[in-house]
Amino acid sequence: MKIIALYPLLREELNFRFLEISILSLYRIVDEILIAVDYPNEHLKLNFSFLKKKKIRVFYLKKKLESNRVTDAPRVELLKMGRKRKGTHFIWLDCDEVFTYPFLISGRRLISQMKMGQKIHMHWMSMWKNFRWYRNDKKSVWSNLYKDFIVCDSSDYKLITDVFCEPRTQGPNNKQNRIFLPAKKGAVMHLQFVNWNNYKLKQAWRMCQEIARIGEKSSYINRKYFYTYFENFSILKKINKQWIKHIPEKYVRRLDIDTSSYWKQRFKFFFKKESIHKFEQLNIWHISELNDLFFEIEGRRPSLNLMSKLNIYLFFILENFRLIKRNIINL
Repeated sequence: MKIIALYPLLREELNFRFLEISILSLYRIVDEILIAVDYPNEHLKLNFSFLKKKKIRVFYLKKKLESNRVTDAPRVELLKMGRKRKGTHFIWLDCDEVFTYPFLISGRRLISQMKMGQKIHMHWMSMWKNFRWYRNDKKSVWSNLYKDFIVCDSSDYKLITDVFCEPRTQGPNNKQNRIFLPAKKGAVMHLQFVNWNNYKLKQAWRMCQEIARIGEKSSYINRKYFYTYFENFSILKKINKQWIKHIPEKYVRRLDIDTSSYWKQRFKFFFKKESIHKFEQLNIWHISELNDLFFEIEGRRPSLNLMSKLNIYLFFILENFRLIKRNIINL
């Protein structure tokens, strides 16, 4: 058995700080960690001296500022690397994901009991604007989520990727190969939402990409990403202290950084290739960095037309109606 953790790492300062936390829970579990550092922001120098290098291998993928790859993460490249290094079990984490402490203790034993082709699905906890709280709504796109993070590899398994539809692990997910792990035995904390302003800019980026790369309409994208700016009266739960005791406070504090200049530079480059008018009806211009960039390029502020405003307003009313209905039913 050889357990290899595979990390796609987009070269961003915040992602690097996420990685410092994520990797802490792996040293007792894995035999090796492969990190594929991807575009853009090549001027950012990454110092991996904090890692235990005996188990770490870092690869720099030579990509242009904006790649033609259909998906965001270099998972196909990573899987090839892992198999070349004789991996039998693969852990697929993004840099903003970290195992809870219980899995740090028992993870290697649990993985060793897997049969070929099996996958471990774990609770994917959305840590909400704070490292100690996560979304715990009964029904929400951010709550009660399970994801396949670990696979006992099979030579028949492939990664089939499509635009914005990329599986986490290779091979199918079905009842026959699925192992659901109770949260008390281990869960994955998703840190993307801890730095809230960065999250909003990242979601706006994805909204623009869906229009540019697959030609979706603004009205559809505004509805699809509605929960990016409408939180649906979130219900939070404090995380068990024992689940995060392996994470030093200093690493958590380092997540509170301003990433707006990075995103502004990336959006500016993007709008040189794509006309900014194409994205004017997206509900993203309430973000001050983007609103100012629009003014810088066009000499005016962005303006939603009547149909866009009506679409957003009606969907807002619909969601509030659904919330009231659920509350009445619960009473």
